[in-house]
Amino acid sequence: MVIDAISGEVSIDDLIDASAAAFRAALRKAKKKNKYGPYVTLHEEADYKRCIARFLLKDHTAGVAVEADGNIISVFNDRTHKGVLPVLLKKAVEVGGCKLDCYATAENNANKSLLSMYMLNGFAPLTRTKFVRDYAPDDWSFEKFGEPDIYFFTYNPKLVLEKNFKASAAKLADTYEQAFALRDSIMEQWGRDYK
Repeated sequence: MVIDAISGEVSIDDLIDASAAAFRAALRKAKKKNKYGPYVTLHEEADYKRCIARFLLKDHTAGVAVEADGNIISVFNDRTHKGVLPVLLKKAVEVGGCKLDCYATAENNANKSLLSMYMLNGFAPLTRTKFVRDYAPDDWSFEKFGEPDIYFFTYNPKLVLEKNFKASAAKLADTYEQAFALRDSIMEQWGRDYK
């Protein structure tokens, strides 16, 4: 493996294609190791089989999957290495990833740390919805994580730079499904060229 163990730096060359079973097993293990593991949804193996791509670091400590519609899912890192997110997102975009959603992390008092990382990597937060307790992940801790909004992004680095996107400007929708559909509708208006 080419990863520099001291700096934790990784590159796209450190990513491998993964089977659905290997991807799910690596994510399950990482969720237990990372204190923010509950923020990442562990889908069924059949869901990962339907993905057009699944990538893992060679040591299986981080990964990303891309669905047929370009939705990027299950972005994870067990925190063994630093600087992984940009590499995962770049690879996902290379194979057609163009959108994603995430919980706003409860760090830095403004719930923006994960949101900011996505924006720094060219993703614009277009819509959001409130947390719904009935759909909380099984491993979710309300005491630790509260009830953060869910944000829906599109990949458009040029627009992110030009418009100086703020997470607070994301349009609020009543449900997850409405926020997803509204984001996709905005993307359709822009056309399919997100780069």
